[in-house]
Amino acid sequence: MRTERLKNRLGGLPAEVRDQNFALLARSTVSGLSQAITEAAKTDQVAYVSVALPNGTTAATAVDITEKSASSMKGIYKKLGTLPAVTAFIDSEVTSRVAASAHFPAATRAQLILGSGKRQNIASAVELDTESSSIRVSRGANEGVATVRLWLENDLLLSVVIASGATVELTPTATTISCTLATGVPIVDDMMRFRAAGQVREVAVILDSMSGKEVLRYLGNHPAASMLLGYGLLRSGDIAQMFGPFARAAKLRPDISDAAVLAGEAAARLGLHSDALAFFSAAAKAGLPAFSFGVNYLVDRLRTYGPRPGGPFSDEAALNLANKALAQVQPFAPAMLHGAIATTYRMER
Repeated sequence: MRTERLKNRLGGLPAEVRDQNFALLARSTVSGLSQAITEAAKTDQVAYVSVALPNGTTAATAVDITEKSASSMKGIYKKLGTLPAVTAFIDSEVTSRVAASAHFPAATRAQLILGSGKRQNIASAVELDTESSSIRVSRGANEGVATVRLWLENDLLLSVVIASGATVELTPTATTISCTLATGVPIVDDMMRFRAAGQVREVAVILDSMSGKEVLRYLGNHPAASMLLGYGLLRSGDIAQMFGPFARAAKLRPDISDAAVLAGEAAARLGLHSDALAFFSAAAKAGLPAFSFGVNYLVDRLRTYGPRPGGPFSDEAALNLANKALAQVQPFAPAMLHGAIATTYRMER
């Protein structure tokens, strides 16, 4: 299959770079794999590349790339093109149409539904006004997550999860859709704006002034800010000091999937895998995390906790728990929009 055709059809799809133990090294789109591989290969041995297809399957291929040759994509596209799942995807008019939809037309209908993921309460659906230029939705600190479902003119549904304590403004147009998120805590909103602008140093300065205590302090009145701060601290803070506050937050707000994900990821990094699995199971039970970081952490950890050589679990009860939790969230992962902070995914009507 011609490389240019593969680039056109696969370019916007989510991709992952993994090492020889299938541990995650980087995430990007297929078109961004070259840069992602180059960065990962500076410190790790890249062994696998996988692509999440819109039909729910994942196409993976082994690669042997060193830092010196990491910028070459031709061989990767060639390998991907030989995989049956990719071939079927390219040849399917329906899935090709879905994959090619990097931009979205204006919404023709919108609903607000309580809950997220497979925990959505469809009976709670209320219609939202789509006549104005944007759709604005706010969730109170104790109202729980909700999902905005947008019907689009090209027969696609776009779902956006709204966190407890967040205000989200969705602006669909003929060419794109933007999502502006506010938490009610200026320093956290600034942190997210700096992140979106690529101002890494400013983000680091904010996080250096924060600790797990702030995660608990904001949890009551501003849970969305609490969760976003927690995800930032996961990348920069002392995990041993984070675990206690994260576990406490998960206990205080069992309805917030992101809180359990934070506690589970901290436990996993400390080698407390039984505790981590319990938190991740609770997260999946609560619903889909409201933030894309949480979905990524949750799906990736549950994959590694399932049956695999060298995995942390071998007893049947733990493996069944991991598989059951994964089944709750895995179907949404391939359909997620890369780069969105609020969990956003697409599906056909």
